[in-house]
Amino acid sequence: MRGRGVLLGVVFASLPIAAPAGGAPATQAYHVVCARQALTAGEQVEVRLEPAAPPGTSIYWRNAKQIGMSPASPLAARAVFTAPFVIPAGTPPAEIRVDLSGAQTGRVGFVGRIDLVPSAVPGASDCLAPGQTYSADFGTIGLGGPAIYRIESVTVHMSEPEYPKSAVSRGLTDVVPLSVLLCVDGRVLVAYPLTSYGDDGLPIEHEPMLTDAAVTVARSRTFTPLVSDSAPIAGWIQVQVAFRP
Repeated sequence: MRGRGVLLGVVFASLPIAAPAGGAPATQAYHVVCARQALTAGEQVEVRLEPAAPPGTSIYWRNAKQIGMSPASPLAARAVFTAPFVIPAGTPPAEIRVDLSGAQTGRVGFVGRIDLVPSAVPGASDCLAPGQTYSADFGTIGLGGPAIYRIESVTVHMSEPEYPKSAVSRGLTDVVPLSVLLCVDGRVLVAYPLTSYGDDGLPIEHEPMLTDAAVTVARSRTFTPLVSDSAPIAGWIQVQVAFRP
């Protein structure tokens, strides 16, 4: 997803804009770049803001997951957007919103657009509790569900078939953190890799084959449902899949 990508449509938000200074790019030069032209339900894609913002500028992604721990980090120019989990026919393009704030840029917002293909994540129709809804903006639960968070751990040993054989032969081990949407019955609707960080605050690159295997492992499991007011609900949890000898 690091290629030139597709230039998404750009719309300037109605925010106060300071004149660029000190050689900063003109606000009209900024745009959101994506490697895909269209997404189906639940698909993820990396997006980025170009050109590079001046040092000291903070970047805030409004409906995409920022890569990097600080909005002022150069990594903040990259993010991951998740398509809504249910996309009815006639749904307009998704709007990927990002804001800049800094001495040289002032406050300015941009919107990139990407087409959405009518579709639904398998199992989405009976995943939620009564009163819960999916967001039409991006892949998450809408305001009808409370924010609940829990951490689960799953260990896969090299002797088990879920451990990739090529990883076993290479002696690869890892702990892969995932963001998992848990349905009311405890099954997993979707599972996405999370970015973990080292002591230096930089992202840790996980072995791709173990990351893919971790997603498969999580999706095959059933967990204890989340509960609110004594009733099961759908919600996000973190699952840490450990690949061990």
